[in-house]
Amino acid sequence: KNFLLDQDDNIEQEEAVKRYNVYKTDFKKTQIAEFFTAHKNEEWFKYKYHPDEHPKRHQEQKQIIQRRLDIFMDLYNKGYLNNVSVDIDNQQALIKFLDT
Repeated sequence: KNFLLDQDDNIEQEEAVKRYNVYKTDFKKTQIAEFFTAHKNEEWFKYKYHPDEHPKRHQEQKQIIQRRLDIFMDLYNKGYLNNVSVDIDNQQALIKFLDT
C-alpha cells in the first residue's frame, strides 16, 4: 500500500514490477536490521547467532547426540529393544522404555 502511494499514476507495468521488487528487498533488509538491533544484546540471540557462540553450541549438540546414541546402543546391545514394538497398542511399554 505504501509503495503504491509513492508511485506516479502513469508508470508502466514493467517498471512498476521492477520498482516493487526493489521496494520489497529494501523492506526486508530494513526489517532484518531492526530485528538485529532490537535483539543483538539478548542472551538467546547471542547464543543462536553470535559467531563465537555457534561453534560451542554445535559441539554441545554433537556431544548430546553422541551420548544419546551411546545410551541407545547400550540398551540395544543388552536386549532391551527385543520386546519393544513401536505400535499404538504398545504405547505404555514404549513410554516406559523411552523414559528409562
